[in-house]
This record gives sequence, structure tokens and C-alpha cells, in this order.
Amino acid sequence: MKKSLLLLLLVIFVPNITFAQGWSAPLTVTEVYVYGDQDTIEVVTDGGTQYVPTCSVNAWEITATNAEGKNRIYSALLSAQISGKRVRFWYVDTCGGNGHHATNTLRLLP
Repeated sequence: MKKSLLLLLLVIFVPNITFAQGWSAPLTVTEVYVYGDQDTIEVVTDGGTQYVPTCSVNAWEITATNAEGKNRIYSALLSAQISGKRVRFWYVDTCGGNGHHATNTLRLLP
């Protein structure tokens, strides 16, 4: 009986821990790195936490699917940095290169 209850609890709670995803807390953009030969932008923020256990705190890797998407993301990040507005990133349970939180979506907050 105890083993069955333990197994049931593991089945219910482990997927929620293992497959983390959601919106980050509101973050302040402090640094933006753009690579000309890739569709990747790296961002350093303040105010965050470690959303995925193996990823760095306040470090984000945004991957666009094309140059137009990269330009839109870059524009939103610069707007946030210059205006002091905060952003939220949608995170998933994986880290990008360099151990940064992987994302392809951001929200510019009012």
C-alpha cells in the first residue's frame, strides 16, 4: 500500500518539476549581446532566479527562426533597456548554449 501511494505521488509531482516552463518574473535588461552570424541573442538581466536547475541565473539565450525575428527581438530588448521597462521571458526546461535559459519569446511590460 505504501509503495503504491509513493508511486502515485511520484507520477503526479515529478512531471511538474522535470518539465518546467512558464513566464519569468519581471526582469531588468542589463546587457544584450548580438551575434551577426547567428540568429542568437544573449541577454543578462537583474531580478531573476534560476528557473531551470542547470541554467545560469539572469542569463538568457534567445534564438530566432530568421533574421526578421531576430531584429524584432533585438528592438524590444533595446527598448526595454533604454526605457527602463522590464521584460518577461518564456522559459522551458532546457538550457541553451553557455548554460543560459533557452527562450524564443519575450514580453515587454508596461
